Amino acid sequence: MLQAEIITEGRSPIDGSAVTAAEYAEIELEIAEREFPPTVNAEIQHTIFLIRVLKLADFINPF
Repeated sequence: MLQAEIITEGRSPIDGSAVTAAEYAEIELEIAEREFPPTVNAEIQHTIFLIRVLKLADFINPF
């Protein structure tokens, strides 16, 4: 039998200390605001694009 339980405590992703649900949400929000998406060199992006196009072409025409 499954039981539904609301979790009101958690562990901090930073140091593993016990935090409340509100503190956990604040920490997650701070982490999300600090992190930026990684940037990739334009030449590498172009190479990845070409590889994806080749894979698509291989999928469409496997011969």
